[in-house]
Amino acid sequence: MSLENLSYWGRRKGLDLISTGDFTHPIWFTELKHSLTESEDGIYEFNNQKFVLGTEVSCVAKDRGRTRKVHILILASSLESSTRITRDLSYHSKNLASDGRLTVRLTPSELLELSLRSDSESLIIPSHIWTPWYGLLGSRSGYNSLEECFREKTPLIRAVETGLSSDPEMCMRIPELRNVATVSFSDAHSGQNLGREVTYFDEHLSFPALRSQIVKKQVKKTIEYFPEEGKYYASGHRKCGVVKVNGNPGICPICGTNLTEGVSSRIAELAGSQGKTVESTPADCPPSIKLIGLKKIISECIGLGPSSKSVDFEYQGIVEHAGSELSALTELPIEELAQFCPAKVVEGIDLVRRGEIRISPGYDGKYGEVSIWDKCLTNS
Repeated sequence: MSLENLSYWGRRKGLDLISTGDFTHPIWFTELKHSLTESEDGIYEFNNQKFVLGTEVSCVAKDRGRTRKVHILILASSLESSTRITRDLSYHSKNLASDGRLTVRLTPSELLELSLRSDSESLIIPSHIWTPWYGLLGSRSGYNSLEECFREKTPLIRAVETGLSSDPEMCMRIPELRNVATVSFSDAHSGQNLGREVTYFDEHLSFPALRSQIVKKQVKKTIEYFPEEGKYYASGHRKCGVVKVNGNPGICPICGTNLTEGVSSRIAELAGSQGKTVESTPADCPPSIKLIGLKKIISECIGLGPSSKSVDFEYQGIVEHAGSELSALTELPIEELAQFCPAKVVEGIDLVRRGEIRISPGYDGKYGEVSIWDKCLTNS
Protein backbone atom coordinates (compact mmCIF):
# COMPACT_ATOMS: atom_id res chain seq x y z
CA MET A 1 0.00 0.00 0.00
CA SER A 2 2.81 2.40 -0.91
CA LEU A 3 2.06 5.57 -2.84
CA GLU A 4 3.53 3.85 -5.90
CA ASN A 5 1.10 0.94 -5.63
CA LEU A 6 -1.86 3.13 -4.72
CA SER A 7 -1.29 5.41 -7.69
CA TYR A 8 -0.74 2.46 -10.06
CA TRP A 9 -3.93 0.67 -9.01
CA GLY A 10 -5.88 3.92 -8.82
CA ARG A 11 -5.21 4.48 -12.51
CA ARG A 12 -5.97 0.84 -13.38
CA LYS A 13 -9.25 1.01 -11.53
CA GLY A 14 -10.22 4.40 -12.97
CA LEU A 15 -10.23 6.38 -9.71
CA ASP A 16 -9.71 10.13 -9.81
CA LEU A 17 -9.30 10.63 -6.05
CA ILE A 18 -8.07 8.25 -3.32
CA SER A 19 -7.79 8.75 0.42
CA THR A 20 -4.23 8.42 1.69
CA GLY A 21 -5.40 6.47 4.75
CA ASP A 22 -3.51 6.32 8.04
CA PHE A 23 -2.20 9.90 8.18
CA THR A 24 -1.90 9.56 11.97
CA HIS A 25 0.92 7.02 11.58
CA PRO A 26 4.23 8.95 11.91
CA ILE A 27 6.26 6.95 9.37
CA TRP A 28 3.49 7.02 6.76
CA PHE A 29 2.84 10.72 7.34
CA THR A 30 6.53 11.47 6.78
CA GLU A 31 6.25 9.65 3.44
CA LEU A 32 3.16 11.69 2.54
CA LYS A 33 4.86 15.00 3.35
CA HIS A 34 7.94 14.16 1.31
CA SER A 35 6.18 12.65 -1.71
CA LEU A 36 2.89 14.49 -2.22
CA THR A 37 2.57 17.82 -4.00
CA GLU A 38 -0.52 19.99 -3.65
CA SER A 39 -2.43 20.26 -6.93
CA GLU A 40 -5.63 21.92 -5.72
CA ASP A 41 -6.66 23.42 -2.39
CA GLY A 42 -6.36 20.42 -0.04
CA ILE A 43 -5.92 17.88 -2.87
CA TYR A 44 -2.49 16.30 -3.40
CA GLU A 45 -0.84 14.40 -6.21
CA PHE A 46 1.67 11.61 -6.74
CA ASN A 47 2.46 10.04 -10.15
CA ASN A 48 -0.61 11.68 -11.73
CA GLN A 49 -2.92 10.23 -9.05
CA LYS A 50 -4.79 12.63 -6.78
CA PHE A 51 -5.13 12.04 -3.05
CA VAL A 52 -7.13 13.50 -0.17
CA LEU A 53 -5.74 13.24 3.35
CA GLY A 54 -7.78 10.67 5.25
CA THR A 55 -7.53 8.20 8.09
CA GLU A 56 -9.77 5.79 9.96
CA VAL A 57 -9.81 5.97 13.75
CA SER A 58 -11.12 3.31 16.14
CA CYS A 59 -12.96 4.90 19.05
CA VAL A 60 -13.06 2.60 22.09
CA ALA A 61 -14.65 4.16 25.14
CA LYS A 62 -17.43 3.66 27.66
CA ASP A 63 -20.56 5.68 26.91
CA ARG A 64 -23.99 5.43 28.52
CA GLY A 65 -23.06 2.37 30.52
CA ARG A 66 -21.57 0.35 27.65
CA THR A 67 -18.19 0.04 26.02
CA ARG A 68 -18.60 1.25 22.45
CA LYS A 69 -16.22 0.37 19.64
CA VAL A 70 -16.77 2.49 16.55
CA HIS A 71 -14.71 3.24 13.44
CA ILE A 72 -14.74 6.83 12.18
CA LEU A 73 -13.25 8.26 8.99
CA ILE A 74 -11.55 11.66 9.15
CA LEU A 75 -10.89 13.67 6.00
CA ALA A 76 -8.54 16.58 6.69
CA SER A 77 -8.25 19.79 4.71
CA SER A 78 -4.43 19.99 4.52
CA LEU A 79 -1.14 18.46 5.61
CA GLU A 80 -0.88 21.15 8.27
CA SER A 81 -4.30 20.40 9.72
CA SER A 82 -3.50 16.66 9.63
CA THR A 83 -0.51 17.40 11.84
CA ARG A 84 -2.73 19.21 14.36
CA ILE A 85 -5.32 16.43 14.40
CA THR A 86 -2.64 13.79 14.97
CA ARG A 87 -1.03 15.83 17.74
CA ASP A 88 -4.34 16.19 19.58
CA LEU A 89 -5.24 12.52 19.10
CA SER A 90 -1.86 11.46 20.51
CA TYR A 91 -3.02 12.49 23.99
CA HIS A 92 -5.73 9.83 23.81
CA SER A 93 -3.71 6.92 22.41
CA LYS A 94 -0.92 4.78 23.82
CA ASN A 95 1.18 4.69 20.66
CA LEU A 96 0.60 6.42 17.30
CA ALA A 97 2.82 3.90 15.52
CA SER A 98 1.16 0.76 16.90
CA ASP A 99 -1.35 0.45 14.06
CA GLY A 100 -2.36 2.22 10.87
CA ARG A 101 -5.90 2.51 12.19
CA LEU A 102 -5.31 4.44 15.38
CA THR A 103 -7.23 3.39 18.51
CA VAL A 104 -8.21 6.26 20.82
CA ARG A 105 -9.92 6.42 24.20
CA LEU A 106 -12.62 8.74 22.93
CA THR A 107 -16.29 8.43 22.11
CA PRO A 108 -17.25 9.32 18.52
CA SER A 109 -18.77 12.55 19.84
CA GLU A 110 -15.51 13.48 21.58
CA LEU A 111 -13.56 12.62 18.43
CA LEU A 112 -15.85 14.87 16.40
CA GLU A 113 -15.25 17.76 18.78
CA LEU A 114 -11.46 17.22 18.79
CA SER A 115 -11.20 16.97 15.02
CA LEU A 116 -13.22 20.13 14.35
CA ARG A 117 -11.23 22.00 16.98
CA SER A 118 -8.00 20.95 15.23
CA ASP A 119 -9.35 21.53 11.71
CA SER A 120 -12.68 23.31 11.42
CA GLU A 121 -13.05 22.14 7.81
CA SER A 122 -12.43 18.46 8.49
CA LEU A 123 -15.11 15.90 7.72
CA ILE A 124 -16.09 13.22 10.24
CA ILE A 125 -17.82 10.25 8.59
CA PRO A 126 -18.87 7.13 10.51
CA SER A 127 -17.41 4.14 8.66
CA HIS A 128 -19.30 1.01 7.50
CA ILE A 129 -22.08 2.04 9.87
CA TRP A 130 -23.94 -1.30 10.00
CA THR A 131 -21.07 -3.70 10.76
CA PRO A 132 -21.99 -5.55 14.00
CA TRP A 133 -18.60 -4.73 15.47
CA TYR A 134 -17.17 -1.24 14.99
CA GLY A 135 -20.14 0.10 13.01
CA LEU A 136 -21.78 3.16 14.60
CA LEU A 137 -25.22 1.56 14.19
CA GLY A 138 -23.92 -1.99 14.59
CA SER A 139 -25.73 -4.39 16.89
CA ARG A 140 -22.75 -5.46 19.02
CA SER A 141 -20.90 -2.30 20.00
CA GLY A 142 -22.67 0.63 18.39
CA TYR A 143 -25.61 2.92 19.06
CA ASN A 144 -29.26 2.87 18.03
CA SER A 145 -29.17 6.25 16.30
CA LEU A 146 -26.86 9.08 15.30
CA GLU A 147 -28.57 11.25 17.90
CA GLU A 148 -27.90 8.76 20.69
CA CYS A 149 -24.22 8.91 19.80
CA PHE A 150 -23.63 12.57 18.95
CA ARG A 151 -26.47 14.24 20.91
CA GLU A 152 -26.53 18.00 20.24
CA LYS A 153 -23.59 17.64 17.83
CA THR A 154 -25.60 15.42 15.43
CA PRO A 155 -26.06 18.23 12.84
CA LEU A 156 -22.25 18.31 12.45
CA ILE A 157 -22.33 14.78 10.97
CA ARG A 158 -22.70 15.35 7.23
CA ALA A 159 -22.33 11.82 5.84
CA VAL A 160 -22.23 8.13 6.68
CA GLU A 161 -20.46 5.32 4.84
CA THR A 162 -22.73 2.47 3.76
CA GLY A 163 -20.23 -0.40 4.05
CA LEU A 164 -20.11 -3.48 1.83
CA SER A 165 -23.24 -5.10 3.29
CA SER A 166 -25.64 -2.22 2.60
CA ASP A 167 -26.38 0.41 -0.03
CA PRO A 168 -27.95 3.90 0.02
CA GLU A 169 -31.45 2.54 -0.59
CA MET A 170 -31.21 0.29 2.48
CA CYS A 171 -29.94 3.19 4.60
CA MET A 172 -32.92 5.32 3.54
CA ARG A 173 -35.20 3.08 5.60
CA ILE A 174 -33.86 4.93 8.65
CA PRO A 175 -35.42 8.43 8.69
CA GLU A 176 -32.47 10.25 10.28
CA LEU A 177 -30.11 8.93 7.61
CA ARG A 178 -32.11 10.81 5.01
CA ASN A 179 -30.66 14.00 6.49
CA VAL A 180 -27.06 13.14 5.62
CA ALA A 181 -25.14 12.10 2.51
CA THR A 182 -24.57 8.40 1.98
CA VAL A 183 -21.10 7.68 0.63
CA SER A 184 -19.39 4.43 -0.32
CA PHE A 185 -15.62 4.00 -0.09
CA SER A 186 -14.72 0.61 1.46
CA ASP A 187 -11.44 -0.45 3.02
CA ALA A 188 -8.85 -1.51 0.47
CA HIS A 189 -6.19 -3.53 2.37
CA SER A 190 -4.45 -4.08 -0.99
CA GLY A 191 -4.08 -2.11 -4.21
CA GLN A 192 -6.16 -4.60 -6.15
CA ASN A 193 -9.08 -4.06 -3.75
CA LEU A 194 -9.27 -0.33 -4.46
CA GLY A 195 -12.57 0.73 -5.96
CA ARG A 196 -14.73 -2.05 -4.56
CA GLU A 197 -17.01 0.83 -3.67
CA VAL A 198 -16.80 4.34 -5.13
CA THR A 199 -18.53 7.69 -4.72
CA TYR A 200 -18.91 10.07 -7.67
CA PHE A 201 -18.65 13.86 -7.28
CA ASP A 202 -18.01 16.71 -9.71
CA GLU A 203 -14.68 16.61 -11.52
CA HIS A 204 -11.60 18.69 -10.65
CA LEU A 205 -12.35 18.83 -6.96
CA SER A 206 -10.64 20.94 -4.37
CA PHE A 207 -11.12 19.96 -0.74
CA PRO A 208 -13.58 22.85 -0.14
CA ALA A 209 -15.58 21.72 -3.17
CA LEU A 210 -15.56 18.09 -1.98
CA ARG A 211 -16.68 19.17 1.48
CA SER A 212 -19.40 21.41 0.06
CA GLN A 213 -20.85 18.63 -2.07
CA ILE A 214 -20.97 16.24 0.89
CA VAL A 215 -22.55 18.87 3.15
CA LYS A 216 -25.16 19.67 0.48
CA LYS A 217 -25.81 15.97 -0.26
CA GLN A 218 -24.71 16.38 -3.87
CA VAL A 219 -23.37 12.87 -4.36
CA LYS A 220 -23.93 11.99 -8.02
CA LYS A 221 -23.95 8.20 -7.67
CA THR A 222 -22.16 5.36 -5.93
CA ILE A 223 -20.62 2.08 -6.97
CA GLU A 224 -21.65 -0.68 -4.56
CA TYR A 225 -21.00 -4.27 -3.71
CA PHE A 226 -24.13 -6.32 -4.08
CA PRO A 227 -25.05 -6.04 -0.36
CA GLU A 228 -25.70 -9.78 -0.16
CA GLU A 229 -22.05 -10.38 -1.01
CA GLY A 230 -20.92 -8.37 2.02
CA LYS A 231 -19.76 -10.46 4.93
CA TYR A 232 -22.38 -9.22 7.40
CA TYR A 233 -25.53 -9.05 5.24
CA ALA A 234 -27.37 -11.99 6.85
CA SER A 235 -27.51 -13.16 10.45
CA GLY A 236 -25.62 -16.32 11.29
CA HIS A 237 -22.91 -18.28 13.05
CA ARG A 238 -19.90 -18.98 10.85
CA LYS A 239 -18.44 -21.72 13.08
CA CYS A 240 -21.58 -23.83 12.76
CA GLY A 241 -22.42 -22.83 9.19
CA VAL A 242 -25.81 -21.43 10.24
CA VAL A 243 -27.24 -18.54 8.19
CA LYS A 244 -30.57 -16.75 8.56
CA VAL A 245 -31.61 -14.06 6.08
CA ASN A 246 -34.98 -12.87 7.41
CA GLY A 247 -36.41 -12.11 10.84
CA ASN A 248 -34.76 -11.76 14.23
CA PRO A 249 -31.32 -13.41 14.45
CA GLY A 250 -32.15 -15.64 17.43
CA ILE A 251 -30.06 -18.56 18.69
CA CYS A 252 -27.79 -20.95 16.81
CA PRO A 253 -29.69 -24.27 16.63
CA ILE A 254 -26.43 -26.22 16.75
CA CYS A 255 -24.44 -24.72 19.62
CA GLY A 256 -26.99 -22.46 21.34
CA THR A 257 -25.00 -19.22 21.10
CA ASN A 258 -26.52 -15.96 19.84
CA LEU A 259 -26.32 -15.54 16.09
CA THR A 260 -24.40 -12.48 14.87
CA GLU A 261 -27.11 -10.11 13.69
CA GLY A 262 -26.86 -9.25 10.02
CA VAL A 263 -27.18 -5.83 8.44
CA SER A 264 -30.56 -6.59 6.82
CA SER A 265 -32.02 -7.59 10.19
CA ARG A 266 -30.43 -4.65 12.03
CA ILE A 267 -31.90 -2.13 9.57
CA ALA A 268 -35.35 -3.69 9.91
CA GLU A 269 -34.98 -3.64 13.70
CA LEU A 270 -34.07 0.04 13.91
CA ALA A 271 -36.69 1.05 11.35
CA GLY A 272 -39.32 -0.77 13.42
CA SER A 273 -38.10 0.61 16.76
CA GLN A 274 -38.58 4.14 15.47
CA GLY A 275 -42.17 3.32 14.61
CA LYS A 276 -41.70 4.13 10.95
CA THR A 277 -43.20 2.23 8.08
CA VAL A 278 -41.00 1.50 5.08
CA GLU A 279 -41.43 4.35 2.64
CA SER A 280 -40.33 4.75 -0.94
CA THR A 281 -36.74 5.78 -1.54
CA PRO A 282 -36.51 9.60 -1.53
CA ALA A 283 -35.79 11.36 -4.80
CA ASP A 284 -32.47 12.76 -3.57
CA CYS A 285 -31.06 9.32 -2.74
CA PRO A 286 -28.03 8.92 -5.03
CA PRO A 287 -28.41 6.17 -7.64
CA SER A 288 -26.17 3.18 -7.08
CA ILE A 289 -24.59 0.68 -9.46
CA LYS A 290 -23.95 -2.84 -8.15
CA LEU A 291 -20.73 -4.46 -9.38
CA ILE A 292 -18.75 -7.66 -9.29
CA GLY A 293 -15.01 -7.13 -9.73
CA LEU A 294 -13.59 -7.84 -13.18
CA LYS A 295 -11.15 -10.46 -11.87
CA LYS A 296 -14.04 -12.37 -10.27
CA ILE A 297 -15.90 -12.38 -13.58
CA ILE A 298 -12.84 -13.60 -15.48
CA SER A 299 -12.15 -16.17 -12.77
CA GLU A 300 -15.58 -17.74 -13.14
CA CYS A 301 -15.21 -17.66 -16.94
CA ILE A 302 -12.02 -19.71 -17.05
CA GLY A 303 -12.39 -21.71 -13.84
CA LEU A 304 -9.23 -20.46 -12.13
CA GLY A 305 -8.75 -18.41 -8.97
CA PRO A 306 -8.84 -14.59 -9.15
CA SER A 307 -5.16 -14.41 -8.17
CA SER A 308 -3.98 -16.83 -10.87
CA LYS A 309 -1.59 -15.66 -13.59
CA SER A 310 -4.07 -16.52 -16.34
CA VAL A 311 -6.78 -14.37 -14.79
CA ASP A 312 -4.34 -11.49 -14.25
CA PHE A 313 -3.11 -11.72 -17.86
CA GLU A 314 -6.68 -11.50 -19.19
CA TYR A 315 -7.50 -8.69 -16.72
CA GLN A 316 -4.51 -6.56 -17.74
CA GLY A 317 -5.35 -6.91 -21.43
CA ILE A 318 -8.98 -5.86 -20.94
CA VAL A 319 -8.02 -2.88 -18.78
CA GLU A 320 -5.45 -1.73 -21.34
CA HIS A 321 -8.11 -1.67 -24.05
CA ALA A 322 -10.92 -0.25 -21.91
CA GLY A 323 -8.82 2.40 -20.16
CA SER A 324 -9.76 1.26 -16.66
CA GLU A 325 -11.65 -1.47 -14.82
CA LEU A 326 -14.58 0.82 -14.04
CA SER A 327 -14.80 1.78 -17.69
CA ALA A 328 -15.05 -1.89 -18.69
CA LEU A 329 -17.59 -2.71 -15.99
CA THR A 330 -19.87 0.32 -16.18
CA GLU A 331 -19.22 2.67 -19.10
CA LEU A 332 -18.35 1.00 -22.39
CA PRO A 333 -21.26 -0.37 -24.46
CA ILE A 334 -21.44 -4.14 -24.66
CA GLU A 335 -20.91 -3.96 -28.42
CA GLU A 336 -17.63 -2.11 -27.91
CA LEU A 337 -16.46 -4.53 -25.21
CA ALA A 338 -17.07 -7.40 -27.61
CA GLN A 339 -14.38 -6.00 -29.91
CA PHE A 340 -11.56 -6.86 -27.49
CA CYS A 341 -13.06 -9.01 -24.67
CA PRO A 342 -13.61 -12.78 -24.82
CA ALA A 343 -17.29 -13.48 -25.49
CA LYS A 344 -17.80 -15.21 -22.13
CA VAL A 345 -16.38 -12.23 -20.23
CA VAL A 346 -18.63 -9.85 -22.17
CA GLU A 347 -21.61 -12.04 -21.28
CA GLY A 348 -20.58 -12.00 -17.62
CA ILE A 349 -20.24 -8.20 -17.52
CA ASP A 350 -23.67 -7.88 -19.15
CA LEU A 351 -25.29 -10.25 -16.62
CA VAL A 352 -23.74 -8.33 -13.71
CA ARG A 353 -24.91 -5.00 -15.14
CA ARG A 354 -28.46 -6.40 -15.27
CA GLY A 355 -28.21 -7.89 -11.79
CA GLU A 356 -28.95 -11.38 -13.10
CA ILE A 357 -26.67 -13.26 -10.74
CA ARG A 358 -27.03 -15.63 -7.82
CA ILE A 359 -25.60 -14.85 -4.37
CA SER A 360 -25.46 -17.02 -1.29
CA PRO A 361 -25.47 -14.22 1.32
CA GLY A 362 -22.53 -13.38 3.53
CA TYR A 363 -22.85 -13.70 7.30
CA ASP A 364 -20.82 -13.50 10.52
CA GLY A 365 -17.65 -12.33 8.77
CA LYS A 366 -17.93 -14.67 5.76
CA TYR A 367 -18.29 -13.08 2.32
CA GLY A 368 -21.23 -14.12 0.19
CA GLU A 369 -20.63 -16.51 -2.70
CA VAL A 370 -21.43 -15.18 -6.17
CA SER A 371 -22.42 -17.25 -9.17
CA ILE A 372 -22.91 -15.50 -12.49
CA TRP A 373 -23.86 -18.41 -14.73
CA ASP A 374 -26.10 -20.36 -12.35
CA LYS A 375 -29.37 -21.12 -14.14
CA CYS A 376 -31.37 -20.53 -10.96
CA LEU A 377 -30.99 -16.76 -11.04
CA THR A 378 -32.12 -14.35 -8.35
CA ASN A 379 -32.09 -10.61 -8.87
CA SER A 380 -30.04 -9.24 -5.99
